[in-house]
Amino acid sequence: MDETAKVGLSVRVSADSLSVVVDCVVTEANVGQLVELLSSELVVLKVVSPPDRDRLISWLVGQVSEHGPVLKEAVVVKGVAPVAPVDGLIEWAGSFFDSGFVIDETTGVIDYRQRAAQHSVQPGQLLAKIKLPVPGVDGQDVFGRRIRAPLAKAALIRTGENVRKEEAEGSLYAVAGGRVRWGGNTLSVDKVCVVEGSVGMESGNVDHPGAVEVMQDVLEDASVKAKGDVEVRQVVEHADIETGGTLTVRGGISGGGTHKVAAAGSVHARYILDAHVEAGQDVVVEREVVHSNVKTRGALVMPKGRLIGGETVALHGGVIGQISSPALVATTFVAGEDFRLSAMLEEKGKAVAQLNGELAQLENGTKTILGRVATLPPEAQAKLDEMQKQSDSLKNQIEGLNGEIQEIRQTSEEATRYAVEVRGMIYPEAIFCMGRERLRVQKEIPGPVRVCLLDDRIQVIPIEKG
Repeated sequence: MDETAKVGLSVRVSADSLSVVVDCVVTEANVGQLVELLSSELVVLKVVSPPDRDRLISWLVGQVSEHGPVLKEAVVVKGVAPVAPVDGLIEWAGSFFDSGFVIDETTGVIDYRQRAAQHSVQPGQLLAKIKLPVPGVDGQDVFGRRIRAPLAKAALIRTGENVRKEEAEGSLYAVAGGRVRWGGNTLSVDKVCVVEGSVGMESGNVDHPGAVEVMQDVLEDASVKAKGDVEVRQVVEHADIETGGTLTVRGGISGGGTHKVAAAGSVHARYILDAHVEAGQDVVVEREVVHSNVKTRGALVMPKGRLIGGETVALHGGVIGQISSPALVATTFVAGEDFRLSAMLEEKGKAVAQLNGELAQLENGTKTILGRVATLPPEAQAKLDEMQKQSDSLKNQIEGLNGEIQEIRQTSEEATRYAVEVRGMIYPEAIFCMGRERLRVQKEIPGPVRVCLLDDRIQVIPIEKG
């Protein structure tokens, strides 16, 4: 039996190499022996700058005083942990993108037709300030090796239409009045097109590069396309709407046929009936969604509303008042599925493939030129330099697209939620799909409950009231 075993000494390096830990039993009789053995063990481990004999004695005395004679996981040598960086961030100068709604101060009732966000801005108004990232500080393990701190991430923000950036102060201002829009890491101010009446035969279809406000209805077979937000004061009737921002319909949305309503941002409506609705963010409905196909990369939010018939696909799940009905209408809710992910990745992948093809052609051309002669005339050298610049540009574009692909995947994964909260009643023929699992409800289930994927199966878990 070796000497360390005789005194019960165990010395080892932690998994992260940031500390050396010791187990032992300290007595008056074995302190000297422990110190000698511990010193030898630290040398064997090749620990950088190990404590000398006096420091080890002082350390042992201190440990015994604080923890008693039996030491477990006592740290005798410490490395220096890296200091984490602080990522850059965007400080918004107003409540431009608040996701909540106005609450009546007297009754406490939420008005789902009135969003808390204040989108309108004036020329010269401060929109945001960019805080620069603070780099981290490298650490050092017990062997003297550097532990690199993670790289700080800069806040990614691009200036879109009608936005001016002051580089020196890191601030962004509105160039013109309009509605603020934030999407794809781009900040824009959209000029507003106001339709005083309804969009229909009399007005003609609307296709506007900014935001659109319709003071009455969007009538049957009409079309509204906007790069920015769309707000309809009354109803949408069997029409097509496509917006690069959010869609707010003070009344409801009625569909039918091949008509579709699509928003890059969120959709807010009093009701949705026989419609096909797609949204990049939450779909918020006050009363009901009936016999409709709703797809969202956010959540379906209708805590007092009814979901009856059709199919809903919501990446972030939902909060619903009632699913299906006493008439036993088959109603499908798919939670945790990203309906746009495949198409988005395919689009980016095709762009990367095209750029890689262009890059390969350029590099082959460069090799051909270099392979012909040892010394190039000035004209040929200029041509070569231009080709190399194009090559570098393509590489940067490819790197940027690959970064976007990674971000799309990460964003989708982070937003995935296999859960639906039902506050009222779940009727038979409600169908829940999560991952590869499927649950068809056979009998009434009173809420509030949470339907979620747990232990690889869909479970219905009661929620305590209050």
